[in-house]
Amino acid sequence: GWPQPRDLGTTRVRPSPVAGAGPSAESVRESAEIIASRLARRGATRYLTDSRVLLLNLVQAPARCRRADGEFDITFEKEKSRELLRRKNLHEGNLDTLRHRRLADLVGQLESLLIQVASLDDCASARQLHELREQVERRQILLRIDLMTREVQGRTHVV
Repeated sequence: GWPQPRDLGTTRVRPSPVAGAGPSAESVRESAEIIASRLARRGATRYLTDSRVLLLNLVQAPARCRRADGEFDITFEKEKSRELLRRKNLHEGNLDTLRHRRLADLVGQLESLLIQVASLDDCASARQLHELREQVERRQILLRIDLMTREVQGRTHVV
């Protein structure tokens, strides 16, 4: 007759007694560092992309405010700025290596702009948005976000 199938659910696999059969502690640590680095880069890239969208909304097409004392409703952008500032703290500690320095610097520069947005009134004046737009243009923030995002994504896809 045919051999009876074994119950695979109760079979226990024991580690091989052969020395060096598994990965070394050093290689496991290096793999963990590589994974953490990639996750930090991806998280920072999402942060940059989301920040770019937020800034574009503010400088290109802000919504009109319903209240008479303000010109533009930036309630959504203020909340999004606060969320991005919270997310920044997650990535900052993992971007401290030298090769991530430029990425970390750009994330830090975005922080100051996001703090400004978060501190504005819900109905911002045209002057306030104009000053913000000038800062974004003077620092070339949108261009730098685009370049950094491309660079990081290119590095992430390399195996």
